Amino acid sequence: MIKETREKMEFFLKQKKYFYLLLITALFSYGFMIVHPTIGIDDTSTMRYFTDGVSPVAGRWCIFLINKVFHIAEFAPFVTEVASIIILVLSVTLWCVVFARVLENRVGIMGYAIFASLFLSAPVLSEVYTYYLHNGISIAYGVTAFAVLLFLYAMECEASWKYILGSGIALTVAVGFYESMLVVYVIGVIMVYLLIWITGRQKEYKTNVIRWIISGIITAAFTLVLRSLIRNAMIVIFGLQDQIGVLPVRSMGEISQWFDGTSTLSDFFMLLKRFWLMYYVNAIVYFPVTMFVLAAVILVCYGVYKAIRKRNLWILVCVAGILGGPWIMLVIEGYTTHYRASQYIPPVCGFAALLIAYEINAISKVKIRRIACVAGNLLGVIFIYNQASEMNKCFYVDYLKYEDARNTMNSIAWELEAHYDTGKPVIIRGSYEVPYGIVKDVYVDAGTWQYQLIKSIVDPIDPHLMEKYYSQSGYGYFFSETPLISVIDWGVNAFDDTNVEFFKFWEMHGHSFVMETDLEKYEEAQQKMTELQMPSWPEEGYIVELEEYIIVNLG
Repeated sequence: MIKETREKMEFFLKQKKYFYLLLITALFSYGFMIVHPTIGIDDTSTMRYFTDGVSPVAGRWCIFLINKVFHIAEFAPFVTEVASIIILVLSVTLWCVVFARVLENRVGIMGYAIFASLFLSAPVLSEVYTYYLHNGISIAYGVTAFAVLLFLYAMECEASWKYILGSGIALTVAVGFYESMLVVYVIGVIMVYLLIWITGRQKEYKTNVIRWIISGIITAAFTLVLRSLIRNAMIVIFGLQDQIGVLPVRSMGEISQWFDGTSTLSDFFMLLKRFWLMYYVNAIVYFPVTMFVLAAVILVCYGVYKAIRKRNLWILVCVAGILGGPWIMLVIEGYTTHYRASQYIPPVCGFAALLIAYEINAISKVKIRRIACVAGNLLGVIFIYNQASEMNKCFYVDYLKYEDARNTMNSIAWELEAHYDTGKPVIIRGSYEVPYGIVKDVYVDAGTWQYQLIKSIVDPIDPHLMEKYYSQSGYGYFFSETPLISVIDWGVNAFDDTNVEFFKFWEMHGHSFVMETDLEKYEEAQQKMTELQMPSWPEEGYIVELEEYIIVNLG
């Protein structure tokens, strides 16, 4: 099985059309990010996550172990980014291997190349790739594909338990990088099941639905148990919980909140509405969601067409499963899935294109098939280019954010060094917003047709639903997340409510100050700011030196 998979991987990578399109896509999509490293949210705290052990306590143990061999926790952006993109290319190729096992030569090499390139360039990935180490999703995608492949092997043979076990172990590793990979796995299994029905290979893959469902449940249950055992073992072996003093987060066991009385039915319905707003209605303004909704429309139309043509309702059930799978995270996490955790969007968008390629290849008339191939390839390249362009825009915004944060924090540091006693502890208070000029493209003004259209769709369901997504500064409705998060604002009270990450950012840029560790002093400083009516940065008087410490008011 391993040998066959390796040979299939080599086959794809040796195809010039496939390799060069993927290479160009990777360059266009991630080139700017690679040569413009930034320091943002979590980038100052990599040692806390992957050396001290916050990540394994949270259930993300894989990078923690990798760091024991490769010292990736130490900030090395260029090396890390290049390695990550190479791994991501290999991972999307492994997804091609998974689908090719069912489709074989029913899809041409350009069909697989467009699938892989749409996957690789999906701009929603920019929401997580702006974070250092990216939660290891480049590796996680590949391991998840391998888990799906093992499950597919299990459905081909009678002695399937070995492959089911292997699939569970691989999935455990995948969710050990990022828990969102469970959804990607579920969707991946449903995708191959759909392809089996479409290609008429039911006998070869024993498409007994009960067998597939039971095998899937066993795999998922085994994964959750093994994940929990590994997490607890690592806490004991490395003494992490006592050392870090944090509670486990992002646990698959958080589903219990729906049964312990801490969450109500209205809370659940609010989650559903917010998810619908973020992942469907926002298609009007947010390109990654536009692509996802377009893919969803293609899947639904294709499913209806094929179900009628083949007189098989299982095709529609599979389509419903692919589009319904993402809603699983709502129940597991208890909050609306962040865009940075929506790893299912790239494979779904690519899969829609793969189905179109399959249908084009099935056209019997040669002349029509050639015309359709040219049109399909041209359309695919257009979408890939637009995705890469959107991805670059997101990385450019992240770079501007970093430049703004660096300039702001440097100016504060120079002011302190020039005019104040830096032997005293410094306390940073207030809040800081990314300047509107940098992130204006993630806001929609109330006077635009896009805003009015969103409002006309949402208000009949819940007239208050959009309120959570209004800018406090009056900039309008915002539809993206990561671009609006300031490393300055985050650094003020991340983790333990001290300014530790703010000071780390300073240190990474050559400034060293004494940080206050007494939380009571922070509360006292907040009161002093009110009493003194301190102006905020950059107005004169935003820094006040007291007898015991110095206060800096960000806003």
